[in-house]
Amino acid sequence: MPPDDQKRILIIEDDALLIEEMRAEFAKHNFAVDVSTDGEAGYEKIFSMKPHLVVLDIAIPKMSGVDLLKKLQDDPWGKTIPVVVLTNMGDSANIAQVMELGGYDYLVKSDWALADLIEKINRKLGI
Repeated sequence: MPPDDQKRILIIEDDALLIEEMRAEFAKHNFAVDVSTDGEAGYEKIFSMKPHLVVLDIAIPKMSGVDLLKKLQDDPWGKTIPVVVLTNMGDSANIAQVMELGGYDYLVKSDWALADLIEKINRKLGI
């Protein structure tokens, strides 16, 4: 169990290389990190881990990131969790839908650097 002052981040992503890059970078910034590689397991982990923030891909196995966001909106606690969507899907329809479903931010994987992601997470968590 992480110390009480350590922020918990859940990464829901199926790209193993990207997961390891994020895990290493988040550790440098003193985040406690857990990972799920599919939407169903990620949804369950949100409620067991109680993360401070979720980094979510849209195109993941078993339950898409959009469907996961929809399910979170059905839960009073679940809809309060900040979610940063990190995906390859950069079309405006996806962006609008994600933001409508409570996404905090939407990043297209090819357009961002890990430093940008850390900055957005720190800002959202008040660090």
